[in-house]
Amino acid sequence: MDGDTASKVAQTPAYKGTPARKAMELLADPPEWELYDLEADPGQFHNLAPEPAHAATLKRLQGLLLDWRKETRDPFLDPGVLEKAHAEVNTSASSPAAVQN
Repeated sequence: MDGDTASKVAQTPAYKGTPARKAMELLADPPEWELYDLEADPGQFHNLAPEPAHAATLKRLQGLLLDWRKETRDPFLDPGVLEKAHAEVNTSASSPAAVQN
């Protein structure tokens, strides 16, 4: 990640099973939704989003987010805009200038 070696270091055997490795793995492949109990888990290592006991909270927060995105006219609610942005990111990521940086 931008020259930072933390993710590589966290993959070494010394970090197997540690929160540091888990954090780096989540950065590389984040879940679609994250929900944390900041009092019990201030480091945000235990994602509550997939747990059935928190389904109502997650659904409520997703609804609030969608409402806010509509109120603010988020352009990424339009699938065409989102597809175009994905195409631009994929094109720029594979360009020679991006590879050199």
